[in-house]
Amino acid sequence: MEILGYGDRLGVRGGEAIAFKVGTTAPAYRAEIVRFDHAFSTPDPARDTIVPATIAGDYPGRNQEIHLGSYVVVPDGPGVRFDRGLTIQTWLSPGVLARPWTQGCLAQWIDTTGAGFGLGVDPAGRLVLWLGDGSGGRSQVIGDTPLVAHSWYFVAATYDAATGRTLLDWTRLRRSWLPEERRRVVGQAGPFAPGTGPLVIGAAHLDADGQGKPAPRGCFNGKIDRPRLWDRALTDAELDALRDGGDPLAIADGLVAAWDFARDVTTRTVTDTSPHGRHGQTVNAPARAMTGANWDGTEVAFRLAPDQYGAIAFHEDDLEDADWETDVLFAVPADLPSGLYAARLTAGDATDYVPFYVRPAAGRPTAPVLFLAPTNTYLAYANERLYGGIENDPEFVEKATDHDVKLTDVEHFMIAHPELGSSVYDQHPDGTGVCYSSRLRPIYTMRPWFTTWINGCPRHFSADLYLVEWLERLGIPYDVATDEDLHLEGATVLEPYQVVLTGGHPEYWTAPMLDALETYLAEGGRVMYLGGNGFYWVTAIDPARPHLIEVRRGINGTRTWTSHPGEIFLSLTGEPGGLWRYRGRTPNALSGVGFAAEGWGGAAGYRRLPDGHDPRAAFVFAGIGDDEVIGDFGYVMNGASGDEIDRWDPDFGTPPETLRLATSEGRHTDYYQLVIEDSRMTFPGRGGTEDPRVRADLTLTESPAGGAVFSVGSINWIGSLMTNAADNNVSRVTENVLRRFAGLDG
Repeated sequence: MEILGYGDRLGVRGGEAIAFKVGTTAPAYRAEIVRFDHAFSTPDPARDTIVPATIAGDYPGRNQEIHLGSYVVVPDGPGVRFDRGLTIQTWLSPGVLARPWTQGCLAQWIDTTGAGFGLGVDPAGRLVLWLGDGSGGRSQVIGDTPLVAHSWYFVAATYDAATGRTLLDWTRLRRSWLPEERRRVVGQAGPFAPGTGPLVIGAAHLDADGQGKPAPRGCFNGKIDRPRLWDRALTDAELDALRDGGDPLAIADGLVAAWDFARDVTTRTVTDTSPHGRHGQTVNAPARAMTGANWDGTEVAFRLAPDQYGAIAFHEDDLEDADWETDVLFAVPADLPSGLYAARLTAGDATDYVPFYVRPAAGRPTAPVLFLAPTNTYLAYANERLYGGIENDPEFVEKATDHDVKLTDVEHFMIAHPELGSSVYDQHPDGTGVCYSSRLRPIYTMRPWFTTWINGCPRHFSADLYLVEWLERLGIPYDVATDEDLHLEGATVLEPYQVVLTGGHPEYWTAPMLDALETYLAEGGRVMYLGGNGFYWVTAIDPARPHLIEVRRGINGTRTWTSHPGEIFLSLTGEPGGLWRYRGRTPNALSGVGFAAEGWGGAAGYRRLPDGHDPRAAFVFAGIGDDEVIGDFGYVMNGASGDEIDRWDPDFGTPPETLRLATSEGRHTDYYQLVIEDSRMTFPGRGGTEDPRVRADLTLTESPAGGAVFSVGSINWIGSLMTNAADNNVSRVTENVLRRFAGLDG
């Protein structure tokens, strides 16, 4: 792939502008705007629907770099000379020890001149304090034994300018009944030249890239808690007082800064509690609201015991913003019809599509139908790298799928380009889960040709193109909006429409989104939930940075990682994360069905149930034979019921008004297993051929006030719509319901 791009937003209205950022190794490229009206597995420019646009044309190419790694940057302040020496004191919990570089914890270092200082962890996992003389020379004092990963340490490093004496003092904190372990190493330093420029927490120093942007070097993996800095060497008694929990402000002589990471955790601000106000800013979204060295488990919500949440977790692979320069600015015409569009970028034989959603003008819907694109899900899975687990657990593939897994060019490209960042399904090098995802980067999984490695089929964005193509084929007028729009604007996004369509996997919902959907339904709105495993994970969108979502997996649910104790609450909002089910908002209560099972060993169709013959549901099955199997075909795993599936279940809140119309019960293989949260005891027999709860159900819930929800209970449903050019019973059922809900049935 020689060209990649991204936009500064996912949703835009006519009359607004969207900025495209483009990186390419080619000397030039062409940009055009196309409308997505069909699904496709490989670029086919001849079939693209090109939209006349003033931006269409050729542009000079340039390579734009992405710099991974989170850190805190504190601007250089006046009046700090370190003439008397220095002391760095903090608490550390290293996550990864063996790295080819020295991981910086707190440093003010100019690599080009060798001026400044730094405290970090060397490639052998030992603490190191380094001091530069400004002419390339460097003095070091190194710990005499490696640290232990994921253990908390009190750490202090001092330098006395009068004597040249250096000291490393570190204590491994008590673990349960095991005692503290304290060690000290004394050294001698040569001449010291303080550096200038920003102070960095979580990295060794910043370099400038080819565009003059800061690039972190020597990124730290692990937690840093309450770092402090003095411009003199503290005494042993002062260090002991700090180790015992003393107030750094009480040691006022020489205090440069005392940062409290427990403050302003919902923002990028890192607060200095000293009188000097040397506040910093996080870069690339290190994890906040993390348990500190003094966390005792009394409270698991950081809002209730903020002093015990003074840690930030830094990682070498964190990414919030690729920070590319704008290459193409597209002013969206005011009359451009609502729909899904893309900037098509072409360089030689390489093509990239950067998708975006055009909404109608505010308060002026152009159709009775709204497609609510599940963009939070697209972000949650953005550049997902779970295929990396194949090497770690070869049996995983054999147990999970009957598909012959072979990594595609997409996976190989992402393996070669880790700088594209990860998804919230992935783990950092220290084994902790990735909890943030951003849209301000190229998202290679949000492309029309994307197929998931586990079954070789389209999923998420690419699979939802089948729904777009189906609407276009049937000539059903529709508008579009995104999850972000719904979160920020609430029910006003939905109110103008007769019916709202979901995508195939609307899994990640915020509280404002749920509130808006419930309000819409209560006021007579209608929803077609055309997917599986929806409304599942508690999700946050940063109010100040809406490009960023956060997910904490909690301690239950079908998940790829588990939150550490005390770290379930979302840093962006302060609310508990995990499953909406454990917040009393079950998917069943909203849509009639909830997550039941997942699997990638074939897919199934549905058979009608007695409720499917209820007169109230006659419109659903108009033109469908009584004994027809619905959806035993499709472009995704050859069946409409597959991948992740949902069931009708009154025990989890399915309303008694809900009709269970059809089911795939008994039609799944044992590759499909009951979800973890439904397994109270560890018994065998939870597979598709054994447990009747492993199924997808078609349901219909109607309210006397006019609100209604039709649910299909499967990610795969949308993948069956276009089979046989949309002449099939999945298409017929979907059209029957849509036309009734939208008032298009005459």
